[in-house]
Amino acid sequence: MAKINDLPLLSNPTEDMYCLVGKEDLQKVPWSAIMGQIGAPYIATTVAGMTDKTRVYVYQGSESGYTSGNWYYWNGSAWTSGGTYNSAAVDTDKTLTQSDKPADSAIVGKEIGSLKESIDEIKNSGTGLSNTAKNLLIAILKNAVYTVNQKTNIEALENALSTQNTPTDAWSIVQNLTYVTSTNTAFNVKKGESYTTSLVANTNYTINSVTVVMGGVDITNTAYNNGVITINSVTGNVTITAIAKKNSGALLPSDGLLANFDFRNKEMTSYNLSGWGNVYKCDDETGNYLTFGTSAKTASQGGMEQYVFRDVRKKDNESKSVDLGTDFTVAMYSTEVPNILNSAKKSNTSAAKIILAPRYINTSASEVIAGQTTPDIGRDKYMSLIITVSGSVIKMYVDGTLQKTYNGGEITDFKKWKSTPVQPLTVYNEGTIAATVMYNKALSDNNVTELHAYFKSLEVE
Repeated sequence: MAKINDLPLLSNPTEDMYCLVGKEDLQKVPWSAIMGQIGAPYIATTVAGMTDKTRVYVYQGSESGYTSGNWYYWNGSAWTSGGTYNSAAVDTDKTLTQSDKPADSAIVGKEIGSLKESIDEIKNSGTGLSNTAKNLLIAILKNAVYTVNQKTNIEALENALSTQNTPTDAWSIVQNLTYVTSTNTAFNVKKGESYTTSLVANTNYTINSVTVVMGGVDITNTAYNNGVITINSVTGNVTITAIAKKNSGALLPSDGLLANFDFRNKEMTSYNLSGWGNVYKCDDETGNYLTFGTSAKTASQGGMEQYVFRDVRKKDNESKSVDLGTDFTVAMYSTEVPNILNSAKKSNTSAAKIILAPRYINTSASEVIAGQTTPDIGRDKYMSLIITVSGSVIKMYVDGTLQKTYNGGEITDFKKWKSTPVQPLTVYNEGTIAATVMYNKALSDNNVTELHAYFKSLEVE
């Protein structure tokens, strides 16, 4: 085999020529193989497909005696390998689906052009990029089409951009989510069709506010229940607002939990209650109970302003106040200890003290004050009042500390402790309620400590 340093210059350029094979070995190549046609080599996956003997082929098959990736020329009697061809210049990925091949520049350019047009359309319409489109675009830019398969992301991005413009036969779905994700990311739904999605709080967060508005009307009460939004027939543009708050590590005791009202992010709904006139009502987080009040103070101020915290009722029977029975727990976190079970009163303003005054039902079915306790606690900051009832024994805790225990068995005309959580006729406080919870059992001392810790972890102003 000739070496490159042994070759003289060719005097006749039409003679057969030598081409480099390997690092320095040279092999004579027929002039016809070189001059037949000038241009990029052909690609063949079978030897039978190498029909033009005047051309060079890059073989990409798997037949015996031939090496995929080598270039071949016709030596007059057989196809002969010229060594490894620079396959990167030929074997590109035109589908953008293979991670082990370089992307075809023309295809990438086309995809980027399409993406740019879509973005320009969104920009011109003034709607901006959706969160989904932004996340997909960020992922594509991070991964880069030359190293990681981006076909799925690019298709998803195109879909997100194209569906962001609501069709004429559909209503838009806008989701304003804070530390919350939604399982349904559609931007619209056809008119009259149903819509459903589940809301999931981020890790270490808890959902405490959800509002669903359709066609300008708040439909939260009928559309939202325990993390799931269901609209049987969409008749207008829908806006979903959901907010989650970070957990502090303190958990709300769950065993026996009946109702959990978190007023920090509640927009209370105006309601004309029979016999009472105009009030405001608000559902609890379980979706099973509601409360009435005469104020609509909202999250930016820490909770519901408690001019009158009137009543608690079951959603399926709004005409009747909830009676908790003989074993239960009621607790509130507020400024001014709230008036639950008619047990809390405020003393004179200058003293700024609270008075605990529980009531019981006597044998004549009348309400009677059992007595009064005045702990040395001011009323101007958020505090917790937790009342547990177990049969004839009632315990009253303020900020997690037991203040007073009463035993109805020691009262002559005692029948049972008052068991409707709020008495609408006697209201002594004008504080702000951040949260209220009810249980169908008397919490233990350990549970009371946990509940107070949970209250203290709430973000309030």
